[in-house]
Amino acid sequence: MELEKILDKSGSLEKLYLAVIIGSIILLTFSCEKKEENEKPTIIFLQPDSNLIIANDTIISFIVEPYDKDGTIEKVEFIIDNSIVKNITNSPYRFDWNITTEDNIGTKVVKAIAYDNNGGKGEVEMQLVIKSYLAKWIGNYTGNSDHWISSPNFVNEQWILTTRHSYKKVVVNVSKSNRDSCLDFRITYNDSIVDNEEGLKFSVVGIHSSQWGGGSSHGSLKIAFEPDSLHYRYFQNCGMVCLDGIEFVAKKED
Repeated sequence: MELEKILDKSGSLEKLYLAVIIGSIILLTFSCEKKEENEKPTIIFLQPDSNLIIANDTIISFIVEPYDKDGTIEKVEFIIDNSIVKNITNSPYRFDWNITTEDNIGTKVVKAIAYDNNGGKGEVEMQLVIKSYLAKWIGNYTGNSDHWISSPNFVNEQWILTTRHSYKKVVVNVSKSNRDSCLDFRITYNDSIVDNEEGLKFSVVGIHSSQWGGGSSHGSLKIAFEPDSLHYRYFQNCGMVCLDGIEFVAKKED
């Protein structure tokens, strides 16, 4: 009878040991299973090239290519200087930025963020340096100016219009004005005579044209920039048969 109790107790212990072993194996199996993690999407800029320097009003197209290995792309955000400018949910992932240089001078950070269907995200960024379109004309220019005046003179018992010329060395300093889209000019003739022209508005192709007065008394000023020079023409009609002007072409110094 005692032997039967012992055998019965021994069998229960064996069952208990077996249950513990099986449970440990199951727990170990589950703990060893690797939980699959969502892989973040990747994204690259296809265009434009990085580190662009922009000095003219233009439209720049930003095109990115997102990729998600284990899911799908939900959307792409384009961000300029921490401000979201566009959300795109379908290919092509493209944003066109109409850049007006005078309103966006400085270094700009353009970022694109791709989001996948599992909440993952990947991002890429680039920098653009935007300069005033006027910047390329700022500097010093040198040349020779023609100062002329036409007036009536009594010659051989008749009045004729004669023109006298004088020529001077000219140095022109061109600087950015505090007015929008304008340049300031400091013009020095023969190292002493100074003429300041401030706040002259220029088009994106480098032309300033202004007029004043009317009737028999009027004048005009036209300045045009070329890649390495400026062309200057001042004209004044003093109200009688009397005209004067200044003209020159000055080369930009290196």
